[in-house]
Amino acid sequence: MTAEEISKAFVQHYYTTMASNREGLMGLYGDESVLTLETSECRGRNQIMEKILALTYQKIQHDITSVDHQMISSDSVLVVVTGRLKTDDDPPNSFTQTFVLRQGSGSIFIANEVFRVILHNN
Repeated sequence: MTAEEISKAFVQHYYTTMASNREGLMGLYGDESVLTLETSECRGRNQIMEKILALTYQKIQHDITSVDHQMISSDSVLVVVTGRLKTDDDPPNSFTQTFVLRQGSGSIFIANEVFRVILHNN
């Protein structure tokens, strides 16, 4: 698969699963995965899932603006997503999310992830 095919399939699966069944994301992380969510860093599948499942929203919607991708190596793809995020009845906010995807044991997993809501103070 090309970097574009991998990133498109991954983004579709990730955000659909995040909106409908957060627990379903567990298979996307490994024991060495690292997530930085705003200013909080989590390491390993269990700690990452604990953080994701502790998020307090009931509904989430992602409106993806762009998906950029680059092959890093023969087994890794960099994916950068920008868009708007709406949770529950809160107003939408811009966000950016960056993933390093790795291929291992015949499947793709998230090796690194950085998420940031983009807030502008005018």
